[in-house]
Amino acid sequence: MIIVTILGTGIRRGEIINLQWSDIDFVNKSISVFGKSRRKETIPITDKLAKELAAYQTFCKQYWGNLSDYVFVKRDNTHPFHSNDDLI
Repeated sequence: MIIVTILGTGIRRGEIINLQWSDIDFVNKSISVFGKSRRKETIPITDKLAKELAAYQTFCKQYWGNLSDYVFVKRDNTHPFHSNDDLI
């Protein structure tokens, strides 16, 4: 799902690490991130990516029972990635 999101949006590793569910607007099909200049940027997403992220959100709720603030977390759902190295 991380790769699909990166390919569908072009956002950087640091932005995807810090991506939270509240940053995703499923209605308007966009993602808000803080870019390189620390300005908030809104990135449009496709219908397909919006559906994939919604399905992933549903999976996370069912698998862990509660939803983390962060979209992409470690397997135990307790700690978000703390650095770019955690993605490797």
